[in-house]
Amino acid sequence: MSIASYLIPTVIVGYLAWQWRPLWRARRQRGQAALGLERVFPAGVPDKAAVYFWSSHCVMCRGMTPIIERLAQERGDIACLDAEREVTLAKGLGVMATPSLVVIRGGHIARIVVGAQSEPRIRRLLDETPSDPDAPGDSNGSRG
Repeated sequence: MSIASYLIPTVIVGYLAWQWRPLWRARRQRGQAALGLERVFPAGVPDKAAVYFWSSHCVMCRGMTPIIERLAQERGDIACLDAEREVTLAKGLGVMATPSLVVIRGGHIARIVVGAQSEPRIRRLLDETPSDPDAPGDSNGSRG
């Protein structure tokens, strides 16, 4: 057997693992304290809140950011942050990819959703957070 027969599958598996890394990290962040949000919510962190991280070079962010900004004006419990400018906060909350929506409940990370989401899905995420940590659609970017 040639070296290519071993190398190609190894490269493919490595690439896929690298792509799934942000999702694995997002799952591990669930239940962690959401620290550093005092600057984002100067009047105090709401019991139910969300922090949306976007990036100027992210194609999916271009479609999702206007939806989030509209919801932020409507609700007042959503913060929109440029991940390139808020690197420390993004890392502290476990954000490794954009777009990411960090849902906060009671000062703790309820879930991190990575990837573009529809407006109805975003509204559901903001309005209800299942207590079951293995509920479908958690932190995996599914469109639910």
